[in-house]
Amino acid sequence: MRGLKRLALVALAALVVAPGCGVRLGAEHATVRLRDDKMELAIPTARAVRSGEVVITVENYTFTRRQVVLARTDQQPPALAPRLATAARGRDDEAVVAVTGTMRSATRTIAGFLPTTVPSKQNLHVHLRPGEQYVLFDRLGGLDKGLYLTLRAQ
Repeated sequence: MRGLKRLALVALAALVVAPGCGVRLGAEHATVRLRDDKMELAIPTARAVRSGEVVITVENYTFTRRQVVLARTDQQPPALAPRLATAARGRDDEAVVAVTGTMRSATRTIAGFLPTTVPSKQNLHVHLRPGEQYVLFDRLGGLDKGLYLTLRAQ
């Protein structure tokens, strides 16, 4: 009987702690891949994501450090305001929704007998407004090289 009470207490503690620690189960998930010459969604035909709670996983396949910014703006990336392109934190500009930490470069490894590139990954947990346009771009020099992606929240 004591074991059952302990198990019930542990389960109750997990229920109390868990809601504030994670992502809602119904959250939209999107994966963005950084390549040497482009930034792409894992499903390239999709340019819209569901509004509301979204988890964006950024995968860096380049051998360069990156820092990705998600900003809410109607401007196209080449014309982004300099203050927005240099924002390092969400506090730096009201249009900045989220910023990844500085992502390390990808690493090469041997899987079996084949060389494999292992990307570094970071998540952006954000709330997107319906009908708004968002731009994801690399703050560490990728904007002028075309490392950006525009998204619209539906």
